[in-house]
Amino acid sequence: MEEPKNTGVNIELEEAEVTNDDWVFGGQYDDELILNFDPEEYLPQGEAQNYGQDKMDCVWRAYANKIETVFNYLYRNNRLSPGNKRWIEDVGFIVWENGMSYFIISNKFNSIKSGTSRQGNSLKRPADSAHRDGIIPRAMLAEDKPETWDEYHNPKQITQEMVDIGKEFKKRFPLNYERVAQAKWKTLPIGCACVVHAWPRPVNGIYPQAPGSFNHCVYELKPEWKIFDNYPAWVENNWVKQLASNFNFYPYGYRLIFHENPLYDAPADGETYNTEFKKGDGLTFLQMWYAIFKKRIGALGKKLGSIINK
Repeated sequence: MEEPKNTGVNIELEEAEVTNDDWVFGGQYDDELILNFDPEEYLPQGEAQNYGQDKMDCVWRAYANKIETVFNYLYRNNRLSPGNKRWIEDVGFIVWENGMSYFIISNKFNSIKSGTSRQGNSLKRPADSAHRDGIIPRAMLAEDKPETWDEYHNPKQITQEMVDIGKEFKKRFPLNYERVAQAKWKTLPIGCACVVHAWPRPVNGIYPQAPGSFNHCVYELKPEWKIFDNYPAWVENNWVKQLASNFNFYPYGYRLIFHENPLYDAPADGETYNTEFKKGDGLTFLQMWYAIFKKRIGALGKKLGSIINK
């Protein structure tokens, strides 16, 4: 296999979009879903982004790989509230293959929604799309054939039903994001979307440091440095890559912050609310109030802390 000639990251666009209002790692925002697991046990099935023609959406795919990994873990270990578990099954997020469940999302939806161009995308825009647009199942908007860039990114494919499913996901599982300096994820398993130069030929199975522009985004699995990618890059089906300890990365990446609303505000007709409680889902009811209590106590603690620190 040959070295991929991809340019899916637009660094100039990223630098233009960074603001002082962006969330930055080390602030007050944390995952409410406590995730302490080995991501390699829950990875999605690898796939190439240049199937047919390069789709230039490596940034979104890095986030998608992280989302799928987290939800594979949550679903397989029964860490979701019963109502939300039923919902992701009903709308088609869960696919069973060889006796294993996979949470599979559409790459097209957020690649289009985040404005991916032939020059790629910033790091920020696809994360913001997950935050603002939610996500939808792969089954609703699949990439199941060799497509050109124009076919893949055609916005006319997106229907109102897809938009509505994305909004519903956002209600149930709000996603936020924050910028993280490389010094932090060099030692902590944060799981950032990070930018590299892709790809030098591996030496004894390890991808060495190499000169070149930052042009590709990957999902960082473990510090120093194991990543999950969307190119085999010299080795067939080589989605998980071990990089040299001195491998070059862009100075920062972004991590997604996961939350769950065990219940959410019902639609105007109250149908979803009534459906949940007519089934006697007492556990979901308790989880809802526990989440509210935890959030309020946490907010009070932060306010008291800031007053004491002053």
